[in-house]
Amino acid sequence: MARVHDIIAQADTLVKLGKHADAEKALRNGLRQFPAEGRMSFELATLLFNVGRVQEATPFAQRAASLSPREPLAWMVLAKCLIREGKVDECIAACQKAIAFAPNLADAHNTIAVACLQAQRSEPALIASRRALELAPNDITCQATFSAALADHAQPDEAYEVSRRASDAHPTHKPLAVAAVNATLYSGLATPLDRLALARRAGELIALPARMRPLPSGTRLAQNSRPRLGIISYDFRQHSCAYFLRPLLQHLPGQGFDIHVFSLLEKGDALTQRFRDMLTPPHAFHDCGRADLRAIAEQVRAANIDVLLEVGGFAGGSGIEVLTYRPALVQATWLAYPGTTGVPGVDFRIVDAHTDPPADGERDPQSFYTERLVRMDRCFICYDHASGPPEAVATARLHAMSQRASQPITFGSFNAPTKISQACLRLWASVLLAVPDSRILLKGTSLGAGEAPRFIRETLAGLGVSADRVECMGKTASPAEHLRLYERIDVALDTFPYHGTTTTCEALLSGVPVVTLAGPDHASRVGVSLLHTIGRSEWIAYNMDQFAAIASGLACDRATLVESCKGLRANVLASPLCDGLSFARSFASVLRTLIAQVAERTGS
Repeated sequence: MARVHDIIAQADTLVKLGKHADAEKALRNGLRQFPAEGRMSFELATLLFNVGRVQEATPFAQRAASLSPREPLAWMVLAKCLIREGKVDECIAACQKAIAFAPNLADAHNTIAVACLQAQRSEPALIASRRALELAPNDITCQATFSAALADHAQPDEAYEVSRRASDAHPTHKPLAVAAVNATLYSGLATPLDRLALARRAGELIALPARMRPLPSGTRLAQNSRPRLGIISYDFRQHSCAYFLRPLLQHLPGQGFDIHVFSLLEKGDALTQRFRDMLTPPHAFHDCGRADLRAIAEQVRAANIDVLLEVGGFAGGSGIEVLTYRPALVQATWLAYPGTTGVPGVDFRIVDAHTDPPADGERDPQSFYTERLVRMDRCFICYDHASGPPEAVATARLHAMSQRASQPITFGSFNAPTKISQACLRLWASVLLAVPDSRILLKGTSLGAGEAPRFIRETLAGLGVSADRVECMGKTASPAEHLRLYERIDVALDTFPYHGTTTTCEALLSGVPVVTLAGPDHASRVGVSLLHTIGRSEWIAYNMDQFAAIASGLACDRATLVESCKGLRANVLASPLCDGLSFARSFASVLRTLIAQVAERTGS
């Protein structure tokens, strides 16, 4: 009879040879021979987890931890399975079991940090990630997690430096490369060319599996009588992207397109079901879950898709890797990710003339992208106002403004703390210094703890703004409570260099003026597009002095400010920003142009 050690050694050899099915068979046979041997369950759980079969791995991980309760690694494989299943508290409990027997196990502290970030528990995430990095300062996974935790605490510039250094030191590490390019969006230290270079690195690493196992080559378009648009995303759920996906799904069918959604959600929510209900035949909602990416690409190919659209870029779970298998001849990116992906297989990027102006002299935005820019003839997005703030919010806010007519002005921003860079804080300080006695109200998940508010107040104090003028708030108990906070804000200040999008639309529809600073690339020009679209280009600044002048001008003339707020909601609702039909017409025109261009090139 084979010994436990021999079976495990055999399975390990098979794994190294890429023969995972044979390794699994050997371990399952071994488990039948040695059912009480915790190591056998541990090895099988690890194998299944590593090949992406997490739900199958979890029972074996639980069995391993039960049979070997003093083995830290058994608890860790269980923790990894639980975090992948979204079971945050159970994951943390498993990590704490591992730490009880191995206090200096960096992976356990790092996994706690990852779980806390997933659950938006910012302060514990930062504490755990710092501890992990203390224990393993050269561990690249710990460096990536620490970078994410820093960004979540309004320190995106330091996060960028950490992730950039780590990625430069380990240029073939995919998660680090992705973390570094994501960090460039938020930091004022990164240039568009920095982003391009890091995106190319990340894109090449993302494409490697597809190059090793390519789909059979497709050389012709599908030639459907009604073109088929495939949208692959993790965001058909309660998420900011949903505000902009819904108008597309609602109105594009009327423009002669069939829509196929490829949802990467393992478990949806009530909004997922609403999306599913919208897509009755000939449209389709495909529940892909966490299937193998190549298998999803095969599913896209089988659906005969003409244009495949991804909307998340390098965001976790976006599914951009599917495009590297080239399941459709026309492939594009749009909506959520405000920079180049650098990913082979993503051919086009749908934008507009304000987010990405045409070439002007030596300056050409196209030079910042690996994708070819395709500009819509209007704002590149449409906001689903029916899901946004109701009219009562704007009405209550106007009443609140009249009640505090003699009080100091309150500026505000409800954007994610990851967008509060050093450049952003300097911008806001210029406004607060220009309007004596004014205050600023900031709201974000990590702003309800200690570290992020401390950092923001200390930074602003160094710029001449006293700490008592800065109010920070964490997450509210309900969306309604969040919307009521707009009653306290007189003027919203956009973030920089990464503008708000959903937050800006929400503020404007609540009757709050938003002041933005135009930057050099898409991330820092979304606010420009939004304000132009609603006819409020006078709130767009092109340098810091102008930003302070516009904001202080609004603040110092209460009567004019109130009048501007009175008509703002109606102004937004009547604008192209909320016109789903005009958006769908423009989007359909762009899609047909892309199809025609590729058809001409391929002879389809």
